[in-house]
Amino acid sequence: MGIKDMQNTFLETLKSYIWTITVFIAMLSFFILVLFALFPTVISTHDPIAQDANSILLAPSSTHLMGTDWAGRDIFSRVVHGSRISLYIGIISIMLASIIGCITGIFSGYMGGYTDLIVQRVVDTLLGIPSIVMALVIIVSFGSSATAIAIAISVAMTPQIVRLSRATTLSIKTDPYIDAVESIGATEGRIVFNHIMPNITPVMLSQITGYFGMAIVAETTLSFLGLGVAPPYSSWGRMIQEGSTQYMETAPWTTLFPGFAMSITVVCSAILGDSIGHLLNRKHRISKLL
Repeated sequence: MGIKDMQNTFLETLKSYIWTITVFIAMLSFFILVLFALFPTVISTHDPIAQDANSILLAPSSTHLMGTDWAGRDIFSRVVHGSRISLYIGIISIMLASIIGCITGIFSGYMGGYTDLIVQRVVDTLLGIPSIVMALVIIVSFGSSATAIAIAISVAMTPQIVRLSRATTLSIKTDPYIDAVESIGATEGRIVFNHIMPNITPVMLSQITGYFGMAIVAETTLSFLGLGVAPPYSSWGRMIQEGSTQYMETAPWTTLFPGFAMSITVVCSAILGDSIGHLLNRKHRISKLL
């Protein structure tokens, strides 16, 4: 082995080591956020909606770890409790979009013909409608509850997932082994569940995990437009909106800490999505060799 080969091997090992540490940190950070969402009353130090006129816009201290907001509410407690709402919106929206989008995309891609044409025209129509307008109609119709916001975000994301699952299905549908199982009389249901779905899972799961972070960002965008969760309950988006519009210069901690929590969630979801995709692809290649 030459010096150049040794250098390449060292660099590959170093990259793998750094990536492993990065994934571990992302998993640990995401686990902490899940703990926040599951046990907010245990972790928080104050009542998140209790107002204190004597503690308005206090800087971070030992009493208030992340300071207080314009109403004297403890920001750390609000970030902890807000994680439950933000993660709920992200999880519900991505679950609805994934289930509907994947089923529709696989069905459209596998059936082809007029079925595929009609489905894709509907998808094109939905993609042509601005997501904000669509979300506005849904939230005005159902109210500004966390569930309504999750539904609005899922409706905006579903066409993208339909397109991705359809494209992946079409690429797999043309593989020779699909023709082979069709020639031996395999039913359409068996082909879809036993051959197409296992092959598109790595791609879809990787992308959907990344979409989770996009759902969190979408909730923040809706909050900026006044379409977020109604006060006094708060999501990260609502906290960022309240702090950035009035107190960014005088009390930046009202925006920075919820923004930091949201950023960590988005970055972690992207890293975990990549790692899941690499892991499933590797396992799938090994299983095909065996």
